Amino acid sequence: MGDNILEARGVSISFGGVQAVKDVSFEVPRGVIFGIIGPNGAGKTTLLNGISGLVPLSAGHIEFEGQRISGTKKPHQIARLGIGRTFQVARPFDGLTVRENIAVGAVFAGKVGGRKHAEVWSLVDEVMEFVGNADKQDSLVPDLPVAQRKRVELGRAVAIRPKLLLLDEVMAGLNQREVESVMEMVRRIRDRGTTIILIEHIMKAVMGLCDTVMVLRSGQRICVGTPSMVCADDQVIAAYLGDRYAKRKADIGELEQGHAQS
Repeated sequence: MGDNILEARGVSISFGGVQAVKDVSFEVPRGVIFGIIGPNGAGKTTLLNGISGLVPLSAGHIEFEGQRISGTKKPHQIARLGIGRTFQVARPFDGLTVRENIAVGAVFAGKVGGRKHAEVWSLVDEVMEFVGNADKQDSLVPDLPVAQRKRVELGRAVAIRPKLLLLDEVMAGLNQREVESVMEMVRRIRDRGTTIILIEHIMKAVMGLCDTVMVLRSGQRICVGTPSMVCADDQVIAAYLGDRYAKRKADIGELEQGHAQS
């Protein structure tokens, strides 16, 4: 395992006759921000669901800190091992306040066992201040705009004190200023010692945050490397812009190379 916090080997996930993830292997070193990108339907969220135990693997296995979690642990047990996550569509508890939503994360993960009541709420207040919604603590979630609901979702995940945090399009639907604010928050979470797996379509965030990026297409891994490396890869260009564009780019590159040599 070395210094990898997570390792996936030959992971496949099927729904009936549809194979959403096909024989995907990768490693996530401790302390990095690991990006997963790809067009819609590439299998990104399904892969996160496999890691967090929400869907079973059809083949392969996943290890967290050297311990096999796929097929052996239920989602709540995986969370208590130290894997937190957010969802592509925020799923807060609508009947609870912002403060109560974040408290759910801390209590459910068992991070507050044995503490006094005041200490529990002190932890929750610390998390609210960290994610920037302390001024909304008594608001009900349905009354909040999208950006604030996403902060509630993020705060609830951070409250479990995860070793590994899975972020599924946490910046989707945000404006430029809000995206930059969340990017800074993600950096701060990493700097506190949390490893992050980030699914994101906003390439500014991918390029600005990720140490390594894995690209999926039709459920298969097609490229892994630094952000600049994968953005220049012909298979990645084909996945996003189509095979004809990638071929045209390759043809232009050959012409330019031939001209330089002549």
